[in-house]
Formats: sequence, C-alpha cells, structure tokens
Amino acid sequence: MSTHTEQKPKLLIYSDTWRIPSGFSSEIKPLLPFLQNAFDVHYLGIFDDRDTATPVKTYGACALPQHKNDFFGIQRLTEAINGIRPDIIFCNQDLQVVDNVSRISAESRIPFINWDIIDCEKLPKQFVQLCLNIDWHIYQTQFTKKAIETIHYLKAMDRPVIYPPINQAYFEAKKSSKSFDSKKRILCVAKNIPRKFL
Repeated sequence: MSTHTEQKPKLLIYSDTWRIPSGFSSEIKPLLPFLQNAFDVHYLGIFDDRDTATPVKTYGACALPQHKNDFFGIQRLTEAINGIRPDIIFCNQDLQVVDNVSRISAESRIPFINWDIIDCEKLPKQFVQLCLNIDWHIYQTQFTKKAIETIHYLKAMDRPVIYPPINQAYFEAKKSSKSFDSKKRILCVAKNIPRKFL
C-alpha cells in the first residue's frame, strides 16, 4: 500500500482581503471553500493588517506597518511569490492594479489568471499589452468580454464569462425590507459601475 499523498498545486490569490467588506473581497470569499478543495490556497490580502494561518493562509499587505509605503502590496506580492513559489496566481482587480501583477508573474514564469472587470467603452491602448500578458482571462460580465476581445489575439481564445456569486440571504433580507425598491439602485459616486451597487 502506497503512503504517498499527492500535493495540491499552490494557488496564490491576490485580492482585497476576505476580512474587509469590499466588492472584490465579496467576490472571492464565497469561492474559498471550493478553491481550497482543489488547491493549497495562499491569499495575499490587500488592505489586511495581519498574517494568519486559518481559515486560509493569509498574508497582509498595505496595512502592515512595515508595508505602509507598499501601495497595493506589490512588494509583498514579490516576497510571497519568492517564499511560496505558487503554481498559479489568481486575481480579480482592476487592470491598472493588475499591470504590476502580470509583469511580476511573467518575470517569475508563473501562470496568471485574471477574473476581469472593465468599466470603459473602449480598452485604453496602454492596457492592450497588459491583457496579452495575462495567461488566462475569465470575464465577470459580457461587457468586459466584449471590451477585451476587441484585441484580435484574445478574441480567438473565447474565454468564459463567470458572474460573481450573489449572497442570496442578504439579497432576500433586503428585498423583504420596507426600504427595498427593485426599480432603484444607488451607485457609488466614486465609480459609477454596476458592481459597485450598494
């Protein structure tokens, strides 16, 4: 009888920490149990102020005193890659943040998956090369898929659209409250896009 146990591939998630109530965090948090079934998950938590081992191995970025000048945790990401040696990097950030992540993953020769979200009508030229540096695109919306696949090479790949999970219990509670109006939405004035619905 073999005592060999197969090691799970290491997945490094780069996203807002699961501990804060942000849009990016709320997209990743429900996926963690499923990802942990398939991978040895390590989570570089943007805006996290501590490192913890449970419920997922989490490495704080940006909010730690020694990383206060490391905006978006790029220095911490390099440290994590060198220490963990992940097999895959998974991210769900805006393209301007993903730019540094894609460069670092390319330099480290680690496959990079981005769960893309775009909120502009036309993909800016400076993001074209960035999109080509991402090894695998998953789109959060049909709008994003259309915007990114205007790049000829990416159109041929036809990547999937996977919508972020919805907290059904929260939605039902809001729906049954007296203040809920299904015909109205409040948009974050800082960024007028549907994923920022409150």
